[in-house]
Amino acid sequence: MTSGWVAPAHRETLNLPADGQPLHLEIPEAHRNQNLLVEIESGGIRRSHLHLHNRMSVRLMRDFGQLQARDAETGRPIPKTYVKVYALGQNGLVSFWKDGYTDARGRFDYLTVNHRKPEEAIRFSLLILHPDHGTEIRETTPPTR
Repeated sequence: MTSGWVAPAHRETLNLPADGQPLHLEIPEAHRNQNLLVEIESGGIRRSHLHLHNRMSVRLMRDFGQLQARDAETGRPIPKTYVKVYALGQNGLVSFWKDGYTDARGRFDYLTVNHRKPEEAIRFSLLILHPDHGTEIRETTPPTR
């Protein structure tokens, strides 16, 4: 789909196999290490899928309201990883909760803030970004107390 605002970086028209077998699509080399929105359209039906490239292993420690980012290959902590947190409140509204960076151990406390109580939130959405290790999006609930 092309509009005045957004145009695809890559477009390809494919014919589906006549025998009904799955079609394997290779992501072009130029886009393999990027976050992608893949959109497929056929017969008037359009489907989209968000593909987030990352080399991170993110562990949520829900009982403590913390996460830890590690390199997926080496297992080493990833410091200086940006984390942005939004909360779905008891009132049904989504609001910014907090943001910051992982420490030297790759850890970030996503729960604790001075002006709010964890009981105000039903769910948290976490955006985890690192320039070399990629992006991950996670959702979790507050710790049970």
